[in-house]
Amino acid sequence: MTFVGRKARRYARALYSLAREQQSQEALVAELTEVSERFAKVPELGQVLAHRRIPADHKLALLDHALAPAQAEGDEGEVPPAGLPLTRHFLRLLVRNGRIALLAEVVQALRDMLDIELGVMRAVVTTAVPLLKGEREMVIAKLQSHTGANRVEIDCVVNKKVVAGVLIHVGDHVIDATVRTYLDTMRERLKQIKVGEFADAGFLSVSADGADNTGPSTKQ
Repeated sequence: MTFVGRKARRYARALYSLAREQQSQEALVAELTEVSERFAKVPELGQVLAHRRIPADHKLALLDHALAPAQAEGDEGEVPPAGLPLTRHFLRLLVRNGRIALLAEVVQALRDMLDIELGVMRAVVTTAVPLLKGEREMVIAKLQSHTGANRVEIDCVVNKKVVAGVLIHVGDHVIDATVRTYLDTMRERLKQIKVGEFADAGFLSVSADGADNTGPSTKQ
């Protein structure tokens, strides 16, 4: 998940407020997500748009060109990634203010705000082997039941170090249900238990003279 700083959050809050007034929150987030993904594929574009020595009008012209739909001969071409005026105006604002590098952070903040409004919970699920369709549905159902979210969306990651279990990240929180974690926890608890406590619990057979018939003496 992308880290979101204070400046990005300020931009995101102001932008989301405007989008709510226009009832275009979902469209705005979708468009800015697509633009951010395009920029990520061509990092040189973001570097040019953020360069201080390049005149603002040149950078804005480059931005407009990057946002223009690809026009193929004989058809109408692609749908522009920034169809909303609000989306385009905001991108131009970032360029003019020299803040285009904050785009990914702003998008993450906007997605978080939209998820809260819609009751959507996003989680990253890490397992040792790929989840089957039924297993994915079970994880989603469990998370939805546990959190009360209207909708749960998960991204699945495979990591062989996760032994026979599942590791779930929900925001900054971690739900660890792996066997390895269970064994490590049990091992630490056993280290803290004195031998005498096993005898008291009836796990050791102690003779009448105080000698342990199944292992080392429990006498101090």
